[in-house]
Amino acid sequence: MGMTTGNTQGHDGGAGRTADPFKAGAVSTVLACPLRAAARRWPDAPALLDARGVLAFSRLDAQVDAAAAVLRARGVGAGARVALNITADRRGLVLLLAVMRTGAAACLLNRRNPPARLAAQVAQIQPVGLVADEPASGAWPSGMWVCAPEALLAAPATAGTDAAPLTMSADAPVTVIFTSGSTATPKAALHSLGNHLASAAASNRLHGLTAADRWLLSLPLYHVGGLAIVFRCLLAGATIAIPERDEDLAAALVRLSITQLSMVPTQLARLVERPGARPPPSLACLLLGGAPAPDALVQAALAQGWPVRKTYGLTEMSSQVTAVTPGASAAQALSAGRPLDGVDLRLRADGEILVRGAGRFLGYWENGRPVPPVDAEGWLATGDLGRLDASGYLTVTGRKDNLFISGGENIQPEEIEAALQALPHVAQAMVVPVADAVFGQRPVACVRLHRGPLDGAALAQALAADLPRYKIPVAFFGWPPELESGDLKASRPLCRQWAQAQWQRGVGMA
Repeated sequence: MGMTTGNTQGHDGGAGRTADPFKAGAVSTVLACPLRAAARRWPDAPALLDARGVLAFSRLDAQVDAAAAVLRARGVGAGARVALNITADRRGLVLLLAVMRTGAAACLLNRRNPPARLAAQVAQIQPVGLVADEPASGAWPSGMWVCAPEALLAAPATAGTDAAPLTMSADAPVTVIFTSGSTATPKAALHSLGNHLASAAASNRLHGLTAADRWLLSLPLYHVGGLAIVFRCLLAGATIAIPERDEDLAAALVRLSITQLSMVPTQLARLVERPGARPPPSLACLLLGGAPAPDALVQAALAQGWPVRKTYGLTEMSSQVTAVTPGASAAQALSAGRPLDGVDLRLRADGEILVRGAGRFLGYWENGRPVPPVDAEGWLATGDLGRLDASGYLTVTGRKDNLFISGGENIQPEEIEAALQALPHVAQAMVVPVADAVFGQRPVACVRLHRGPLDGAALAQALAADLPRYKIPVAFFGWPPELESGDLKASRPLCRQWAQAQWQRGVGMA
């Protein structure tokens, strides 16, 4: 019998609703467009702040309207998908919101992936169009239009602050995010507007986001953590602050007077390790998630005054599942926190974390439709392991499968192993994580060759054509004698122990 915690309180956030869309299994309904609602309530308040200055909610709404009109002229409408391979800047935000306003789903691609991987993902989701900073790159499907962002942003924005109320479907897909999940094949996760707004509203209630706040867009839009910042700010009337390209994070916090911040542990480690590191006086909340955070890192950050609140979440739940609450004890501050409003959480007998609630995604895109990987009661098995204390605080203890996280990025070892074993001179490969003070974990590979000496630099170069940089092993070791049994599943823990010892000795660096 597993343990259960959480609550399922609903809240009112839409127009013309026939049921609460933030309850799993609700009937189809509509919601107020969050941007249009913000533009009507706070027309002159800053929606965006970047190197170009301030963009008010009313002007952002007008620019989104103009871009949506151009998209509709290209045949974009309800049920369609548009792929976005662009940076998280003002242009990217306008286009993301414009695609959603047409009734289509914005498919957010990881710009760190090589062209072949991007092309495969585009082929998987079959969009009507692709917007890319470098539109000529990639072998794109025939019949799909491809353009640069500027081609959709040239139309003049003419709407005013008297724009009429606007509603959107609560249940139709509005975003697609690729997640590696528990297999080597990336999965396309579909979310509705109701999913995103349920998650955002619950987070805002817990953390007290207001129209006076500024949230730094410190995470990419192709991760659900970056998308969550957008929806939280739209609901609260807060400002999305965009750092300059390659700007030092600590400097951006001061320059932009940031009050709210989302980070992965790797980012926090770099802040904490800076000489004389201290948070700016403006910073009120730092949400830490995306990967396991060492207790020592959290304790060091808290000692320096960083207002860290650990969270646990996943793409399939539209970001946060649990978070440390304000006023938590020192011990609770090291946990992953308690479930947010509208989230139910329970543990299986083996400790696997199950979740359900209003933020649960529509499903993975399979054969032209979303397929939710849930049981008859709506529970989603996360593959993560954890424990709950008497107060309902969750501690995440690990993964059921082999997936590990490096600097906030999911890494599935089998994917890298397959790429290595596709090389003609590689007979066998096993990829495991090793502990790293900055990234949490890094991938290393044990390799058995058909012939010749092991050349880690050459292997890394060969992998670069198919894998993003963060998935390329940082060290390559020979095949350990302990693995000669051939039972790879049984040998994986032995390989990890052996590789960690080699890593600590500085052997095999690529």
